Parts: sequence; C-alpha cells; structure tokens
Amino acid sequence: DESQVTDTSKFGPYSKDAMALFDYRTDHFPPDSPELKHAIKNPTFMYAMPLSTNTVFFEETSLVARPAISFQDCKTRCFTRLAHLGIDVSKVTEEEFCYIPMGGPLPAPGQRIVGFGGAAAMVHPSTGYHLCRM
Repeated sequence: DESQVTDTSKFGPYSKDAMALFDYRTDHFPPDSPELKHAIKNPTFMYAMPLSTNTVFFEETSLVARPAISFQDCKTRCFTRLAHLGIDVSKVTEEEFCYIPMGGPLPAPGQRIVGFGGAAAMVHPSTGYHLCRM
C-alpha cells in the first residue's frame, strides 16, 4: 500500500461525504502503453476517504502482484491517477507504507497453536469485501 493524506479542494469523481473502495479504473494510463500493460498484469486500486472538507485519505493498493510492486510504483500510480482526475494535491500531510503478507504455508495439521485470521495463512485479509461485475 502507498497512502497519502492530502489537502485538496477538488475531489474529482469521489464524494466529499462517502468513502470510495476499489476504484480499479485504468483510464489514467495512455492506451496501449507499457504502463497500462504493467497495470493490467499487476493491478492496483484507489481508496478515497474524506477526513474533512478539504482533507482526503487516498490509498493506492495492490493485493495480487507477485512479486509485490514497489512502494514507489504505488506512489507514482497514486499521483498519476489523482492528476488525471483533476485532483490538485496542495499538501501531503502524512504518508503510509505497508506490506501485508499474503499466502504462505498452511499450518501443520497437528500443531499446538494455530494462527487466527490473516495470521493463519488460510484466509485473505480483505474477505470482508465482495467484488462483483468487474
């Protein structure tokens, strides 16, 4: 993940009153470009969460790339997307960088202590969300 908390006067297609999850649009890449091909092979998506009238938490996230894409790639995609949407970032007040391990070996059937949730390597940390009609 590459996250930004930004001061902005424009919200683009995002609501000032609601969080947007899973913006998978790729129209911010030139058609048939190497960047678009890379984005299709290693998709990312945007979260947009308004924090106040002029502050928004934007996060560009990848859940499926193997190997994981770099923080710089996520950051570049984030700012490319925001610029394409006409969102003027006047100030970055915070940045967050996070890797959440995905996959890994399953617990041994006879082990004494078994992890729970994402630590068990049997569940996906974002299973609380359902994606449809993509």
